[in-house]
Amino acid sequence: MLAHVLSRFTLGTAPWEAAFVFTFSFSPGLVKPDHRQRSELRNCPDCIHEADVLKFSLMPMLGKGGWIAFAIAALVFFSGCSIPSVSAESRIFLPLSLEYLGAQTLPKSDGAGISLGQITDVVYDRGRDRIYATLGDSPSPRVVSLKLALDPNLESPTPIQAITPESVTSLDSPSNTRQTAAGLALGSQTLWVTRQSPLAATPISAFNLPQGEFQQSLPLPKRLRPPEDADPEAVSDLSTGLKAVTLDPEGQRLFTATEQPLLTSASEPPMAAEPYSHFFHYWIGEPEPYLLAEHLYPLGVPSSQMSRLVALTTLDSGGHFLSLEQYRDAQGMDHAQIFQLATGDATDVSAYDPVPFSAVVPIRKQPLIELSAPEIPVSSELGMTLGPYLPDGSRSLLISAHPSTTANITQLLLLRLFSQSSKSLI
Repeated sequence: MLAHVLSRFTLGTAPWEAAFVFTFSFSPGLVKPDHRQRSELRNCPDCIHEADVLKFSLMPMLGKGGWIAFAIAALVFFSGCSIPSVSAESRIFLPLSLEYLGAQTLPKSDGAGISLGQITDVVYDRGRDRIYATLGDSPSPRVVSLKLALDPNLESPTPIQAITPESVTSLDSPSNTRQTAAGLALGSQTLWVTRQSPLAATPISAFNLPQGEFQQSLPLPKRLRPPEDADPEAVSDLSTGLKAVTLDPEGQRLFTATEQPLLTSASEPPMAAEPYSHFFHYWIGEPEPYLLAEHLYPLGVPSSQMSRLVALTTLDSGGHFLSLEQYRDAQGMDHAQIFQLATGDATDVSAYDPVPFSAVVPIRKQPLIELSAPEIPVSSELGMTLGPYLPDGSRSLLISAHPSTTANITQLLLLRLFSQSSKSLI
């Protein structure tokens, strides 16, 4: 009915009205009727309704003498307005920022004599409000659960008030597998642990909670597996392991990556390394796990030496992640940098052998914050996880770090993750 009324109101006979008729089309492919069509539609208002074309004119409200003033005002108004520019980066990445809040030192032991000084990774269990941490001081992987207490107002110099060890679970690795716990991800009643070295055929293992019993392993692509008869120590010298690991919010997909670029050959003298780490995307739901895709991760920051990808954290189900890289500059100073990743248009290289690097679109990354010693302890093994929500509604980011390579202590760093526009909830 509204379309009928407006169509009769606007389809007048004055020719100057045509310049100020606005057309709103709600059906793809519709175009503005020309003069001949308008004369036909004047006697067929139902046609306008059925085509979903709504036309209206401001001329009868302004009167025939006011249209010139209206035109001048419109030209002045629109000439002063500009369409806001949208950068390509803003369309690819989420508008995120990070703010460092402080750190707290963990107890040296859990009270039963088990050292907490060699934690290699952490993951936060939101349902239980606990942190699980891998202990890297033993060939058999062990995981400790920690209770975190934050300052309610985040106003103290140490916003983390206390970190309390609660229990230690030994993970039951297969007898023929050397497993040093490195990276850690949490699923539904399942812990996924990566092997840092050597690069084995099945470097990712799943263990149930709370018993710690071995469940299954995920294999690497066949072309990246070491030869079956290769000396494990030699393969370790010429290759790299997996450290970073994370799950999607639904717990159906696992993401991991090599810590450093792979060498081109494990049977010949070391050659120039690839400029990328390998980023693996697994399906771990029913009926059985398998590799979905493999992407190239551009490892390293300008002027850095010995860069390592040490942690990954999933932000959403749309291919956005946080990555943590550790590197050493030319002066021997240790640094770490957190990036946001976007994998949406990255090339799947899982079917290539060898990989055509010049024709590949790698994962895109955006720097968010740099963590530099001595202000922030980043000199040894690092882990990263999204933590609990903060009192202001923003999300916390937790990083496990060591203040030096000699001191057998671990610190937990607290950062705030928020939207650049409003510091709102992520």
